[in-house]
Amino acid sequence: MNTSKWYRFLREQQEEELTIKVKDTDEVASDNTADNQISKQLDIDPVVTDEISVFEIIVKAEFRKSTNVLLTQFKDIIRGIVSVTTVGTEDLPDPSMLYDRRNLNVKFELERGENIDEYMRAVLVPQLRKIRGMRILHYGKVEKVR
Repeated sequence: MNTSKWYRFLREQQEEELTIKVKDTDEVASDNTADNQISKQLDIDPVVTDEISVFEIIVKAEFRKSTNVLLTQFKDIIRGIVSVTTVGTEDLPDPSMLYDRRNLNVKFELERGENIDEYMRAVLVPQLRKIRGMRILHYGKVEKVR
């Protein structure tokens, strides 16, 4: 390989890395807007005052149809998140051939003194985003169940 080809190859690699960094910063910006959306939608006191309180949030999500992972396996993964107790699903009209859209009813319990906003930002939302094969479309309001 001569020198000019080598430099061209290196320049192309650097350009690819720059585009990847730009995409990553766009994703971080969209994550911040989702966090702001959560805090604005919280109509209840952000600090738990009861001994143990159960809350529910509805999460609209898409699952890739091409994966061989069953919905029950996704639900088990979500149940593995700290403080999550139950996960229910509700079918949505599905115009897409690639994705299966569902509402996930995620219930979680927090003890007295725990902050709901902090739990959502530090634990629940990041863990939901990490699940491969699932894409979060919308977070609903957090509601106190009991």
